[in-house]
Amino acid sequence: AEADCDPPPQLHDMLDLAETLAADFDFLRVDFLYTEAAWRLGELTLYPASGLHRFRTHEIDLDLGKSWVLNPVSTRG
Repeated sequence: AEADCDPPPQLHDMLDLAETLAADFDFLRVDFLYTEAAWRLGELTLYPASGLHRFRTHEIDLDLGKSWVLNPVSTRG
């Protein structure tokens, strides 16, 4: 069930920061901690379930892997 609450007023800023942080990654989950007094960056996660989640079948894992196109590593100058 969805929580019945309004998004934080700083949601746009949070999304902008999350997009900036994740720009050079194929996957990055960005978590924030929010109270009415302040919001903070909470956690950056490179792998869902810490990379420990197992797919129900090997075929699902293979199908997902085939559709994941890795971007070449970028360098910042």
